[in-house]
Amino acid sequence: MNIVDIVYNPWFSGIVGLLLIGIVFVCAILAVWLERKFGADIQSRIGPNRVGGRYGILQGIADAIKLFTKEDIIPAKADKWLFVLAPIIVLGSGFMMIVAIPFGAIVIGDNVYPIAATQMDISIIYLEAVSALSVLGIFMAAYGSNNKYSMIAAFRNTARMIGYEVPLGVCIIGIAVMAQSLDIVEIAKAQSPLWFIFLQPLGFIIFFIAILADMGRLPFDQNEAEEELVAGWGTEYSGLRWG
Repeated sequence: MNIVDIVYNPWFSGIVGLLLIGIVFVCAILAVWLERKFGADIQSRIGPNRVGGRYGILQGIADAIKLFTKEDIIPAKADKWLFVLAPIIVLGSGFMMIVAIPFGAIVIGDNVYPIAATQMDISIIYLEAVSALSVLGIFMAAYGSNNKYSMIAAFRNTARMIGYEVPLGVCIIGIAVMAQSLDIVEIAKAQSPLWFIFLQPLGFIIFFIAILADMGRLPFDQNEAEEELVAGWGTEYSGLRWG
């Protein structure tokens, strides 16, 4: 069996997919740690420093263990099926996006084999479509919680995502036109001479703002404004489901 057969073997794709999921989890923990440390520096605070040495680099792992051990409570007046299914849809949409994202490539002679669970010709449209599933999950969580604060947060989240999906889509269309492809792998190859960020700096700025709004990060956190909506659409969740 040569290297080409190994790369296109379904078992190889499955193993790569599992490894990528593990890498994403580690990167997510590090990203949360960096965000907390950066926010602490801005506010003249210390930030995480209890677990993992002076800089608290293992704080995310400690938080994950804490969530696993917390009690899982379903409110008495909640719709049980919607309440349980909603986090699965939100998390599942994230995993569905990972399978189409290339994390590198294996180069053998003139052939390039992307390191991704799967490769599709319209992967960039696939990512846009799958990302919209999280809105459904969030709305289900709020409705199933039977909580007024959660519903207000869900309405805000839906309005925000609809509003910022348009500029986000326009930026993606611009990149697709320059690369002459809707495949993320081909778009990455097209940037080998020069990154598109230098050719479309305004598009990058708009994309950066839109992606922050799409994820609900500061200053676009209206759907989880603690001073107004407690914990946003996830107010009634606890334990692992809240995490």
